[in-house]
Amino acid sequence: MYIYSVDDFPACSLLCKLCRDWYDELDNFFYRRLELKATPEDTLAAIAATAGNLSRQHFYVAGPGSWVEHFLALTHEQGIPPDHICTFKLEST
Repeated sequence: MYIYSVDDFPACSLLCKLCRDWYDELDNFFYRRLELKATPEDTLAAIAATAGNLSRQHFYVAGPGSWVEHFLALTHEQGIPPDHICTFKLEST
């Protein structure tokens, strides 16, 4: 399992602690925080660098609608099957 996070949570946030616990307990678990300014291209490149063949991966993508849409367009260009991607778009208030 690979988790990539693009956020501005404090380094000692609950998510960070949870991922550290999962890393200690699970085989084949990987967590990486990307810089807040990471683009969908940066994120997909980071995933490809560690997860290998993207068309064999499954994705759960959550974030602002425009960021998620851009990421989806990139995955389509890479030939990733649409049924390998689940999304959640955050609406701004």
